[in-house]
Amino acid sequence: MTTPAERKKTFAFIRTLKAHNDRTWFKANRPRYDEAAEIFSRMAEEFIHVLAEFDSEVAGIQPKQTTFRIYRDTRFSADKSPYKTHLGSFVSARGLKSPYLGYYLHLEPGACMVACGNYWLPAEALHAIRNGIVADPAPLLAIMDNPEFKKHFGTAIGFDCLKTIPKGFPKDFPHPDLIRPRAYCVSMPLADSDITAKDWLATISNACSAAKPFMDYINDTVQDYI
Repeated sequence: MTTPAERKKTFAFIRTLKAHNDRTWFKANRPRYDEAAEIFSRMAEEFIHVLAEFDSEVAGIQPKQTTFRIYRDTRFSADKSPYKTHLGSFVSARGLKSPYLGYYLHLEPGACMVACGNYWLPAEALHAIRNGIVADPAPLLAIMDNPEFKKHFGTAIGFDCLKTIPKGFPKDFPHPDLIRPRAYCVSMPLADSDITAKDWLATISNACSAAKPFMDYINDTVQDYI
């Protein structure tokens, strides 16, 4: 079980790394990173545990299967900073690289969040999701209209949305915002104080539980492409 003091220590490391994002500093402070990474690994373990209370498919997943490397891929980026300035855990029954939707915990000072979904849907799966929504939008609209869903995620879904109706879909579809996303995902921002609170998992668990029907709906289509 992580303590508020440990979570604050992890925030402190990330803030310092952001100010000194270079290999020389990181090498000299590697023990601090190792400590922060170990704390976050235990946070991921706690995250998995509360998710498993309402999603049995993620039970037994190990933290190391959910956490991302601190090293940035700078090959195609103008920003050559070698290290990420956040820590993340993506919990999916099919693994980190699967298109299957999962639960994501993002730890970044001033920009923490919990998200449910997937940013990397294959084109075939994305097309099938949109087709299903156009054929019968009622199930998804009912999920989005649930008070608990709206409480945590508002009234919109999806990221990286197209500006217009996707090519090949009816221009007169009455719910265009449901098929414009390229990433079917919902998120809720978290204050740093939410993460350092004694009961830090309560709000996160409630949000993820409210998003599960949305994830199940999308995953019913995605799983045909896994």
